[in-house]
Amino acid sequence: MRFWGRFFCRIIAFVFPIFLFSCSNRSETDKKIIDLRDSFYWLECSKNDSIYSAAMHYDDFKKFDTSGTQNIKKIVGDGEHYVWLRAEFTVPSYLRFRSLAMVISSLTFADKLWLNKTFIDSYGEFPPNGRSALFESHYYSFPENALNSSGKNVIYIKVCTLGKSSISDLIYIGEPKKNQADFL
Repeated sequence: MRFWGRFFCRIIAFVFPIFLFSCSNRSETDKKIIDLRDSFYWLECSKNDSIYSAAMHYDDFKKFDTSGTQNIKKIVGDGEHYVWLRAEFTVPSYLRFRSLAMVISSLTFADKLWLNKTFIDSYGEFPPNGRSALFESHYYSFPENALNSSGKNVIYIKVCTLGKSSISDLIYIGEPKKNQADFL
């Protein structure tokens, strides 16, 4: 019974943000979000590569398509692989000098996220104690001192794939609310 309760909660956590996002017909400015779905690039890496190694290989990243299922698996195949995902954004005037947060509705297997080379958070665990984040929504709060409010910001996400890995195309940045369900 406990398994089904947790399973149901994870399904709701995955479906609810998608429902909220798809039901809205307001413009990005009205919603006050930055849509990142078409902003990602990828680079295969090793387990031990650091954020500084990823930044040094900036020009080696290739355009990444977030549409479809198992989109990370499609570029690296089955098994244990490590991939850097990179996205860039500038903070629009309507969000400048505010606390911001990022939502990824689903990213499997495990990941670690940096903003402007500052570690922010992680979901799941990399091997040897590998644990999947499953279909949990990922919520990253960006500290104001890590954001560049008047220039380019770079997000790096290191992903451990372990098989059928993917990232959803519902990825956005906006102002955090009192709780994550009220993000929009």
